[in-house]
Amino acid sequence: MTSPTSPPTNEPAASSAARIESVPRIYIVSDIRLYREGLISGLTRQGHLRILGAGSARNALEQIIGLRPQVLLLDLSARDSFALPRQALELVPGLRVVAFAVEELEENILACARAGICGYVPQDGSTEDVVAAVVHALKGELLCSPRIAAHLFSRVAALPDNRAGAPIHVLLTRREREVAALLACDLTNKEIARRLHLGPATIKNHVHNILQKLNVHHRGDVAAAALPEYGVPLELAMRRRAAEVPIRSGGPMVTPPSDPARSRSEIDRNQISPVP
Repeated sequence: MTSPTSPPTNEPAASSAARIESVPRIYIVSDIRLYREGLISGLTRQGHLRILGAGSARNALEQIIGLRPQVLLLDLSARDSFALPRQALELVPGLRVVAFAVEELEENILACARAGICGYVPQDGSTEDVVAAVVHALKGELLCSPRIAAHLFSRVAALPDNRAGAPIHVLLTRREREVAALLACDLTNKEIARRLHLGPATIKNHVHNILQKLNVHHRGDVAAAALPEYGVPLELAMRRRAAEVPIRSGGPMVTPPSDPARSRSEIDRNQISPVP
């Protein structure tokens, strides 16, 4: 007597389809046919990448749009090798570009980065190196030599601080701009906390962040660093008594009263509404 058997399933086929879908899809660009055929042969034997096609730089954009690869494998000796990645990235969002046959000089790597290339294989690289570069690129990682990594770090360290001279509304959050405006009016942390309905410890943290972001060391320097951008003359901002000039804090107005005898610590600034 035979035992009942389970109906056949499509699990092997589904598993195979899922595996194929998980394999990175590649399109190869090189003006040299020998390079294209050699890469197709070598990478196909590896079995880790799915080659959608290959062609010259002339027809690359049309093929990339039609085939929608995940990775563009680019021969850096091809025509318009640095222009092509920029165009391809605009047309196919999320595309990763990996260059091969790259002379591993610092300036070449920086040029690749500026062109939108996120991985590279040096001139003496192997097909295994190509696979590794593609896999790392898809993870958002750069596979490079320690020498290149050290050079990139040194170049980043030499860059000027882009925050220098940046607008206050870029450097500071909305809440920090409110606190900065009140700091410039000589209010203490407790007074600012009452005005903004926050705890003194929270205001203390805001003050610390403001001083750090504005690259100043004392509370009294905040007016000189911040208020000119709000249209307040520096000499008025630095006075301990003010009456004529309203102080804008990134939107809300802080309007001093008309009585110049009142100190800034007594100015009614209820027009600043707390940020939710």
